[in-house]
Amino acid sequence: MRALAFIVLGLIFVTNLTLARRLPGKQDPGPLVNVAEFKKPAYSIYVLSLIVNTLALFTVLTYLTVSAVGAHLSANLSFDLLAIANAASTVGRVSSGLLADRYGPLNVLIPAAVMTAAVTYAWPFATSVAHFVVISVFIGISSGAILAVLVQPFALMGPIAGVGLRIGMAYTLVTIGLIAGPPISGAIVDVTGSFRDVGYYGGSTLLLSAGLMVTARHFLSRGAGKGEGGSA
Repeated sequence: MRALAFIVLGLIFVTNLTLARRLPGKQDPGPLVNVAEFKKPAYSIYVLSLIVNTLALFTVLTYLTVSAVGAHLSANLSFDLLAIANAASTVGRVSSGLLADRYGPLNVLIPAAVMTAAVTYAWPFATSVAHFVVISVFIGISSGAILAVLVQPFALMGPIAGVGLRIGMAYTLVTIGLIAGPPISGAIVDVTGSFRDVGYYGGSTLLLSAGLMVTARHFLSRGAGKGEGGSA
């Protein structure tokens, strides 16, 4: 992890040195929090859907190698599964961006969340190399699609000048799911000694997030009909 941290630090350092501001900065940066945004049903429900989603989004990726070793796959192949998932995520990230531009981000996120749920349900039942490779490919595609598009709906939920504030407030709350998700899955494994219950938990949580996204899309579409947003 230290090696990974130094790699990220180096990349961020280079990025900050080479970035240039496209537009002039504001003299007044504005507030850090705007409670009025949470009074919009589309925004508050979508933020809740992301919190729920991130509780389980990385469940399979976190325990993929451990479960593969437990299924008697070789250690080398087990670690290769993460590389396969990361490579497959490229397909999800690129295709989801193109599809979201055409059909709307929530219309891409909802199927991606359902697909991730299906893979999470199926993952504990993988027993062979072929099974784990298929799981790795599909979890890479579906999770990559979610990660690439999840910020886009915020641009449709109000004036474009406030999109940064909406994203910042949302991400502050989404960290709840990111921090709590892996320990919850780990606790389930410790108590049950099986990945099946983790799969049931993760898949059901992801389906709940998809349902919340459907609700957010409903409110966003109503707002768009009144001239308050864009295509969901």
